[in-house]
Amino acid sequence: MIINLERKGLICRKPTVTNRRVLEIFLTDDGRDLLRSCDPVVKGIETRMIAGLSTAEVSRFRAMLRTCTRAIEGGM
Repeated sequence: MIINLERKGLICRKPTVTNRRVLEIFLTDDGRDLLRSCDPVVKGIETRMIAGLSTAEVSRFRAMLRTCTRAIEGGM
């Protein structure tokens, strides 16, 4: 996936200053533009996704998503 994104000019990889074998990934200007263009679509999906939930259910759902995000971030 990374190679495909790089070939399309959406990301670039550069060695880190501290370890030349480690490559950091950055969005290119085209990548940032594409990501921004997705915002309205994603917001529409999110709106439809939670439309049938109560305010309390939305709060619980968001809390669970934060917990999942922390678990993923901690596992990397």
